Amino acid sequence: MKRELPIVLAADKNFSVALGLAILSLLKSAAPTTKYDIYVLDDGVTDGVKADIEKLKQEYDFSISYFDVAEIVNMMPKSARFPKVAFARFYIPELLPEKVTGRILYTDADMLFKEDLTPLFDTEMHGKALAACPDVNIAVLPRRNDVHQLGKRYGVSFYGDNPPYFNSGVLLFERKKWQTSDYAQKIIQMAQQELPPEVRLFDQDLLNVVCRNEITSLPVRYGVIPCFEQNYTQGYSKKFKEAGAFFPTERELIDSFKNPAIIHYACAKPIVYDRPKYGNEDIFSTCGRILPGVTASRISQCKWSKPSL
Repeated sequence: MKRELPIVLAADKNFSVALGLAILSLLKSAAPTTKYDIYVLDDGVTDGVKADIEKLKQEYDFSISYFDVAEIVNMMPKSARFPKVAFARFYIPELLPEKVTGRILYTDADMLFKEDLTPLFDTEMHGKALAACPDVNIAVLPRRNDVHQLGKRYGVSFYGDNPPYFNSGVLLFERKKWQTSDYAQKIIQMAQQELPPEVRLFDQDLLNVVCRNEITSLPVRYGVIPCFEQNYTQGYSKKFKEAGAFFPTERELIDSFKNPAIIHYACAKPIVYDRPKYGNEDIFSTCGRILPGVTASRISQCKWSKPSL
């Protein structure tokens, strides 16, 4: 009997193609004993992509449902860098059907999955409501100063003996704990206020402030970001001297970049490059050379060479 793992992805129209690629890689990397129960926070995913994803059922065993989150996201602040649908992730435990109990994994749509996610779901949560990957971008100025200023503004610290600042691209929810703690409402209430200039990454910054003591660390290999390649591979002692005991070790960062379980294309997407710009982008760039403006997915044309996935 297969183990069903609930996973939620969020996408708007502009992330439709990325969503198709993410789901294809998720299915290709699944173990024979795993069935993914997929949910999409849908803020305008194109019909063409949905049709291509549906065709994948001819080869893979999975289920998929779409939630129209337009009403939720219309209440959220607008950012030039981040789609409003980003805030819908905090309502995931309320949106999913009652049959989904225990843990729920959320990821952004700009992901490629290289391994089965059963070990991720079995992560020790230490009684926390949420698990996430420490954000390696805190090493880079001016981002290090941004995090300092964010903490100063809200009276928290992300360095030294304190839990690190986390990336919100991969979130493992403990459903009951998250719901009873009312974190979603607290985050949204903050988001609807006039946000101070210290809040630069919107949903991610607010998550780190509101849930300061309810996040446990996932191994960073579950959210490797290619454009931060040098942060993983070079200058650890200089960059992370303030990071503290909760931050990954130098060896863990290097090994994670060499052998990522999930690749998160959080910066400029490799689909706009003529060729891969950073390590871990070649697997994406060889996937059909999808260009901006494509309204329907070409995931059926993607060439995946094993054991890449």
